[in-house]
Amino acid sequence: RLLWALTIPLFFRKKVKLFLTHQIDGSLPLLLGNLIKRKNNIIRTGYIPSKHRLSYKPKISLSVMVFKLLESLSFKIAKCILVTSLCDKDYIVKNYNIPAEKLINIKNFVDTSTFKQDDIVQKYHNRLLYVGRLSKEKNILNLVKSLSNKNYALDIVGEGSYKSLIQKEAFKNNVEINFLGKFKNEFLPNIYKKYKFFL
Repeated sequence: RLLWALTIPLFFRKKVKLFLTHQIDGSLPLLLGNLIKRKNNIIRTGYIPSKHRLSYKPKISLSVMVFKLLESLSFKIAKCILVTSLCDKDYIVKNYNIPAEKLINIKNFVDTSTFKQDDIVQKYHNRLLYVGRLSKEKNILNLVKSLSNKNYALDIVGEGSYKSLIQKEAFKNNVEINFLGKFKNEFLPNIYKKYKFFL
């Protein structure tokens, strides 16, 4: 993955007129591409890694310093920065001295024409659905703990490095948990329709 990130700018240096990232984590090709030839850059921050890590790691941690550097370089060369909240916008303006007019707040949304209620489909009443990455920042271990001694099972769609920890926590707290695997986005509406409760 890292090798691909390092070589993308070389392969497409003549064809690319615009770089767009969907997360700060993916901005390395953008930075390298701009070393070769300056492009128009749009940075989208689904979340801000340094801000997230500062919530549970000391300020001097290596990962925080690396992400702060990556963020700073990416924001400086961006023509436009897309954020999902005004809180993130304020954080970038304050911490990276970026003009506010360079940032656009586009909130995450749900397409209600695709994800809609279907009263005909029989729903689970004692099962919860979680769809997403299995990682620390998603706080799934606390979710599992909260289901201890409750009459609810947890069904999970997604993959990630925390799967074995989640399994152990479920066993320890006597929580029924089902890993359903990973699905393409077009299959998710039919999965959601089967659940009364989802997280």
